[in-house]
Amino acid sequence: MAEREEEEEEKEEAEDEAAAAAAEAEEIEVASKVVAASLVGAEMSTGARPGRRFTVGRSEDATHPDTIRAAISEFIATAIFVFAAEGSVLSLGTYTTL
Repeated sequence: MAEREEEEEEKEEAEDEAAAAAAEAEEIEVASKVVAASLVGAEMSTGARPGRRFTVGRSEDATHPDTIRAAISEFIATAIFVFAAEGSVLSLGTYTTL
């Protein structure tokens, strides 16, 4: 009886692994379709202007909270680096004039 339970457990594990592999294959397929769509550009995404090979994005992406948060953090980080660089340039100027 214990052997039968072990066989059933092994069978369930094999089915779980197969399901996980199938899910991973599906994710890869979706990712490849996304890459193909980005390579094709506007023809696949909007159908407008067949010669256009790039897309700018969707308007929903511009107002998404994650996008706004990322833009603000990029701005703050840039400001910190600019002020740090300017401070080092100004301090270097005071040391060279003495």
